[in-house]
Order: sequence, then C-alpha cells, then structure tokens
Amino acid sequence: MLNCVFLDGNIVEMALGIESESIESVAEMYCWDKQNILLFDSLEDLPEYKEGYILKYDGSSFYYEEIQPPEPTETDIINAEILLNQADIIAKQNEHDEVLAEILLNQIGGVINERKL
Repeated sequence: MLNCVFLDGNIVEMALGIESESIESVAEMYCWDKQNILLFDSLEDLPEYKEGYILKYDGSSFYYEEIQPPEPTETDIINAEILLNQADIIAKQNEHDEVLAEILLNQIGGVINERKL
C-alpha cells in the first residue's frame, strides 16, 4: 500500500492509502502529476484536519494557514446595494397595491378580507 499526499502547489488536497505498486500508477489513476504526490510510511504522520484552516507543505514540513474570506470587490458592494434597493422597491410596491385595493373595494362597497400572515 502506498500512503500518498496529493498537493496542488503547496496546498494539501487529499491524503489516501492506495493499493498500488507505483507512484506512476497512482498518478495515472487519479490524473495527478506525479511530481505533486508525496509518499509517506504512514498517513498517521500527517497533521489532523482543523476546521477553518488549510494544510500546506513547504517542501520539508506541514503547516496550517488560516482560511481568509475574500474581501468584497467594489462590484460586489454595488451589486449588494442594487439588490437591497430592489427589495425596498418591491416592498413599497406591495404596500401601494394593498392601499389601492382597499380604495377600490371601498369605491364599490366591498369588504376587505382580512387575513393574518
């Protein structure tokens, strides 16, 4: 069994114990560049998964790096403002529709069917 660590650059993507004879066959099986596969005696030598961190390899040892959420771009902020404005417009349209419905019903002598949401 080969204990393999698959790297994407210096980021650990996965670690597996694989029934295989060679690193070449593992690389072919997983469509992974064999230069980015590390072999270990035991997967227990690897650090454990930590929520909110990515595991990296610097060529000689593993280390954790905290996952940083991406900063919103100016376009993201503008799109959020547009969505908020659209939601506000729709809410006001609904209020106007209710008022108009009440006026029309009053003009024809109808009764408003009150319903609780």
